[in-house]
Amino acid sequence: MLLFGGVPVLVPLDKNFGLDIEAVERKVTPRTKMMMISNPCNPTGRVLKYAELKALVDLVLRHDMLLIADEVYHKLTYDDNKHISVMQFEEIRDRAVLLNSFSKTYAMTGWRVGYILADSPVINNAVKFHKSLLTCVSTPSQKACVAALLGPQDCVEEMRLEYTRRRQLMLKHLKTIDGIDSLSSEGAFYFYPRFQHDILSKDLVNYMYDRGVLIRSGTEFGANGEGYFRVAYAATPEATLENGMIRLKEAFDSLR
Repeated sequence: MLLFGGVPVLVPLDKNFGLDIEAVERKVTPRTKMMMISNPCNPTGRVLKYAELKALVDLVLRHDMLLIADEVYHKLTYDDNKHISVMQFEEIRDRAVLLNSFSKTYAMTGWRVGYILADSPVINNAVKFHKSLLTCVSTPSQKACVAALLGPQDCVEEMRLEYTRRRQLMLKHLKTIDGIDSLSSEGAFYFYPRFQHDILSKDLVNYMYDRGVLIRSGTEFGANGEGYFRVAYAATPEATLENGMIRLKEAFDSLR
């Protein structure tokens, strides 16, 4: 966006990491060209509900904008939270851009293959830019992605169930830590807790690293992330995860 002279305008989420549509609309000006969302959201793990998406779709239509939706975690939702794609709203399909990837659904992060679903004019312009930037994705990577799409899908559900177990384990430990408040992750594979300790988010990262725990600062995801940190349960065996959560609690206890 910055390369093309665009100016990103950030809108804070509400206390439950949901969309405040009125706050979003207050930021819209005649120069606003597009809206961007992540659903399920990285870093919060929030899954947008139908009413939120419908209100956003109506807003985009009122102001004649594009809606870009990052839906790379669409297969990774938990409990009764169901992912709803922007493409399910027929009235916006000609101005919606869906971004997705093989990285999360099929654990193919290192293959670096993603895709776009959009109306023809958007795709044609995207192809022009992509060809000048990357030329193309390697043939072996493309064939691997075709195999992932056309092959058995049992592995996707098996992985989601494994993430569900790790999520429950992590949440159990997070609830025992004084001074942090963590909403349950609805999707993706992250928790995004708020902490009340007298330390900056970026300094908390270094503090935890020195104690054998890897986290990400909330400020890496925007200025409104101060006072938050992100912790993942994607690639960690259960025993390692348990040990890490024990270390996390001990580290926070020593901050009091």
